[in-house]
Amino acid sequence: MKVSEVKLLSLKKRDLTPSLYRSPRHKFRAKPSEDTLYLDCVAFGIPVPTREFKFHPKRRWRVDYAWPDLKLAVEIEGGAFVQGRHFRGVGAIKDMEKYNELVFMGYRLLRFTPDQVKKGDAVRMIVRCFEEKRCADE
Repeated sequence: MKVSEVKLLSLKKRDLTPSLYRSPRHKFRAKPSEDTLYLDCVAFGIPVPTREFKFHPKRRWRVDYAWPDLKLAVEIEGGAFVQGRHFRGVGAIKDMEKYNELVFMGYRLLRFTPDQVKKGDAVRMIVRCFEEKRCADE
C-alpha cells in the first residue's frame, strides 16, 4: 500500500490543517511536501513531530520537523533541480553552518527532497530511525 493510499479516518481536523507560519516574521502556508510528510507520520503511527522547531538558543534557525526527545531533525530541501536557495552559494553555505551547529548540539539530521517525500522514501527512513532508537533503548 502506498503512503498516499492510507486512510486517515481517525485523524482530527487539527491534524489535517497545514501550518500557517514559516517563521515569526513571515506568514506562509506550509510547503505541500511538509504537509504530506506530517500526514505520513501520523498514518504510520510515528509520534507527531514539532513543526518549525527552533533548536538554537541564540540564532533564529529552525528545522522543518523535529523530535526533540530523540534529537532527530528533518529538513525538506526544495529546488534541487532549479538551483533553489538551498543549492546556491550563499544559501548552501548558510545551510551548512546551520546543519553543523545542529550536529554539534547532538541532533541527527535527515534531509529529503519533496520528491522523496511524495514517493514515501522520507517516512520510511524516519520509521527506520524510530525502530533503531527503540532497539537501542531496550
